[in-house]
Amino acid sequence: MSVLLVVCAKPKPVKFYQLQPSDYWIDLHQRNDIDIWCTAVFRVRKCIPTLEGSKSCRVYIDENARVYHDWESFLTNNTLPKCVIIVPENGEYSGSIIEGEEAFAVKLTVAPSPTLGLKARVLSSVDTASTLASISAIGVLGVAAFTPVGPAVLAGAAVATVATGLYGLVRSSLHLHDRSVHEQSISPTDAEARGSWLNIAASSVGLAAGAASNLLSRSAAAGTNLTKTGQALAVSVEVLRHANIVTGGAGVVNSLLHIILKYRDHGEKPTKLELFQFTAATLFFCHAVMSNRTAQSIIEDAQAKTINEYRSNLRSNRHRKIFDKLSAESRRVQGAIQGNTEVIKGIKSIIDKDQYFADVLRINKDVNQHKLRISMTSDGHVNLNAQHKFNPALLSSMSKDGRTELFTNIGAASVVTPNVPTRITPSNTAVGGYIEKEEDNGILVGIHPGEILRIGSFLVRVSATGAENVALMLENLSQDVYANLMTVSFNVLSRLVPEEIGRLRLLSPDEDLIVQIVKFVFNYMKHERPLGDPSREDDNSIVIVLKEFFQDGVIRQETILHLKDRLVGWVDEEIDKRRHQYPNKKMLICEICTGVRYA
Repeated sequence: MSVLLVVCAKPKPVKFYQLQPSDYWIDLHQRNDIDIWCTAVFRVRKCIPTLEGSKSCRVYIDENARVYHDWESFLTNNTLPKCVIIVPENGEYSGSIIEGEEAFAVKLTVAPSPTLGLKARVLSSVDTASTLASISAIGVLGVAAFTPVGPAVLAGAAVATVATGLYGLVRSSLHLHDRSVHEQSISPTDAEARGSWLNIAASSVGLAAGAASNLLSRSAAAGTNLTKTGQALAVSVEVLRHANIVTGGAGVVNSLLHIILKYRDHGEKPTKLELFQFTAATLFFCHAVMSNRTAQSIIEDAQAKTINEYRSNLRSNRHRKIFDKLSAESRRVQGAIQGNTEVIKGIKSIIDKDQYFADVLRINKDVNQHKLRISMTSDGHVNLNAQHKFNPALLSSMSKDGRTELFTNIGAASVVTPNVPTRITPSNTAVGGYIEKEEDNGILVGIHPGEILRIGSFLVRVSATGAENVALMLENLSQDVYANLMTVSFNVLSRLVPEEIGRLRLLSPDEDLIVQIVKFVFNYMKHERPLGDPSREDDNSIVIVLKEFFQDGVIRQETILHLKDRLVGWVDEEIDKRRHQYPNKKMLICEICTGVRYA
């Protein structure tokens, strides 16, 4: 092991009112009006040279315990602040004697730090922009808590919240990936890594909570909230709304403490990433508190909106009044949510609404005279005294004497519960979730909620390099085949248990899990055999095999489980082969330097 000295040079800062000179960063190593500091890099030999004069592989470790597997990697991936670095050429001390002098000149290299590069500047700019957007959205939510705010302003805050969540997923995932590549700890016990993990958790839960709320709202508006799917959504909303507050609050506390302790103990200012993570966590926590609505309130608001929209489209006040009477009685008999569900389903079942309410109006006087109670049913009929279902057209076509005899036999209603209001009013739901569209102004807000969970999961679990590898692998596929293949891959992945995932990682520790799954599925589809077996002559085999996984547009679980079994079996076979091939650690010949190392 040897120690390399890295000299960092930075020009004196200019006054805030002065323009930065064109030669601000040029020839710093030859100027005197600069700030200079030093840091150390430790060079560790990786291989033992076997040929005389050959150079073995080395790894380089900086003062932050980041590991770089070659010198070029250190120059392009170090985390030094904006500066110009003066370092030994090729990462080793060498030089020559100056002619005519008894002096030795070390060969040096001058290079900009990566933070001066385009990638770092772009990330820094986006971090700053996202931080400002989060602060603005927090301000809007704060004002909305005390005073009415226009829908366009709230829509902008919702856009900022969704954008911040998605960017937070990507940014924090890239940060953890970078730490992992350079062998830094990504354990939640590490302060810097913990900030990224909490940001991922807060972003994922926040987006999922918004998505679940919207899906539940749409389920209620469609009258399907009482199905198994609707009930599962309601449970999800209840779980996620509590988790949203917990993850957002934890992110705020952790980021704030980290910034304070870092400055107090080391005098270091927070990085732009840390500021972004703090403001993002604050935004999601504020949004969670502001939009902490129960599943019941979401359902009731969505139902009220649907029913009121239908009511407003009726042709006359008489029709609206009789509709109010029917819907109110449905809520009195069955409760608010169940009653509104019946009304919404009934609305969807009515073919001719004008004729329907005209028929009800014709029998309304007789209903009142006989003290009957009339409500709407889910199949578009009417219910008398919550017991006797009739088609209103049939009742309307009966003679007056016939209706009188029928209504007399039914008898007056026995009312055991108080009446309910004839009109329902939704609560203030302006910040209740990431709504897709604001009806009044047509502003698009966010993305399709059904996609958020899948997109978030994908961004968290695959690196930028992994995404590029998948794109290159599947670049020749049509859009439909690509989408179907990715659907199969995600379904296979969702069926793997932690033990199976751990064994899959053993085969390619440095490769993203999703990339491994997609590669296996792609080769299976292409050859109808797992990786490497002979393919069929038919060029369209991947399309043919894909059809086996879908039935009427829905994924077939039995074929997914079959493919998962093939994957697990192939992994076991590969691990057994390696176990027999490498019973113990053995000497390896390095392909790069032909040196020797043991593994």
